Amino acid sequence: MGKDWFIWFGCVLLFGAGAIWGGVKAPADFFVIKNVHDLSETIGGFATVAALLAAVSGINSWKRQIRAAEDHDLARRLAVSLSKYKASVISSWSYVRVVVSEVKASDAGVVIENSEGYRNLVRVARDSILLARAEIESIALECVAVWGESYEIKFQKILMFEDACTKCIDRYLFWNSGGLSEVDSKLFSRGIIAGGVRVNGFYAGDYDGVVGYVKEITCDIEAALSEKLLS
Repeated sequence: MGKDWFIWFGCVLLFGAGAIWGGVKAPADFFVIKNVHDLSETIGGFATVAALLAAVSGINSWKRQIRAAEDHDLARRLAVSLSKYKASVISSWSYVRVVVSEVKASDAGVVIENSEGYRNLVRVARDSILLARAEIESIALECVAVWGESYEIKFQKILMFEDACTKCIDRYLFWNSGGLSEVDSKLFSRGIIAGGVRVNGFYAGDYDGVVGYVKEITCDIEAALSEKLLS
């Protein structure tokens, strides 16, 4: 709104200047150059105007170059962060398959060896996933602010898939921590299995397939990134 007001104000000033200029009666020899000195001043005036226009054009070009450089830097950071996040999501999906299998085996009375060691391994992996998510969310917010709200939609699919995997892993870590009553342990084991079912609702194939699935749900981001990096 402020920009529109400024434009209209400029138009009114231009119109007023034109009206005033039109009402002024210039002498018959107003546009006649009387001597070399006047010619030099006229040429100097045109040169000044030309230099001013060139300077304005140069500033605009400089601004466009800076904006393009900033866009390219943001796209590069997003590409690196997205690559790490995709790897973390695939890793979290793999852990979900393993922990669900462990819970099902435990419910069936199978003794799980080195369960504590595996729990620590899963916890480290979960922490890595959360760090990757925090990084991608931060850059995604920056993309939304710079490039528009459409970028927020592009991240939803992979964030939802990762969230389902992470929640299932969190339930497992609590279940495997010990100290639960038999009733609570059963409740959590059911929650873990249900979490696995939810993850399968996104993708239920093998490892090679999940790589393709993650690529599929990030294709919109990848396409937008390619456009920004090549522009």
